[in-house]
Amino acid sequence: ALMGRELSVQTQLKEIEDKRSKAQKDATKELEKQQKVLQVNAKVQANAAKYNFNGFETKHGLPSGLLSGVHMQEARGDASAVGPMTKYGTAKGGFQFLDGTAKRFGLTGDDVFDLGKSAEAAAKYFQYLYKKFGNWDEAISAYHAGEGNVAAGTGIGPINRQYVKNVKGYTAGVNGYTGSSKDFDSGMGDQTKYAQKTLDEISQLQSQFDTEAIQRSKERDEQINQATILG
Repeated sequence: ALMGRELSVQTQLKEIEDKRSKAQKDATKELEKQQKVLQVNAKVQANAAKYNFNGFETKHGLPSGLLSGVHMQEARGDASAVGPMTKYGTAKGGFQFLDGTAKRFGLTGDDVFDLGKSAEAAAKYFQYLYKKFGNWDEAISAYHAGEGNVAAGTGIGPINRQYVKNVKGYTAGVNGYTGSSKDFDSGMGDQTKYAQKTLDEISQLQSQFDTEAIQRSKERDEQINQATILG
């Protein structure tokens, strides 16, 4: 009887162990589906606050936290970072601009080492890349591998794919996000649509203001001309 009870206990323990093992495996599979959340360091946090990365993101229609994510992945917060010499040149600064790309987006000389200027240039570049590819995975991939390679589907290996995951992971961390990658991607898309709507509204208001200003200027000129004729 005693041996029977021991066998029963062992069987129950085995069942519990099997259930726990299965639960752990299921949890691991679920975690693999989720966007890995990474944390930027204190240097990046300080730079983002000092140079108002969020302001550039809003101005150029980017998801919140993207510039911090890229700054962390590219330079770990080091504004004076200089990459190794490659066949494409040497990447420089907190956003690791190559000379040609820097020039395209308004950076000259040592501007690449100025975080305020380079952050806005990076924001402009991302706005361009998102409009070109229509999604953030390819836009981030192109920032790292080059837009030509992404458009052609060449030069996109495991390092580039990990780069995209890391940038998204840091961006998620900046936003205090936990959840599935699908939800995260959807959230980035929603942010972009909202930001674009805001930019469109600002543009419409500016256009309306400019039109009214031109009209007022014309009316004033007519009044001055009339006064001159009567005078």
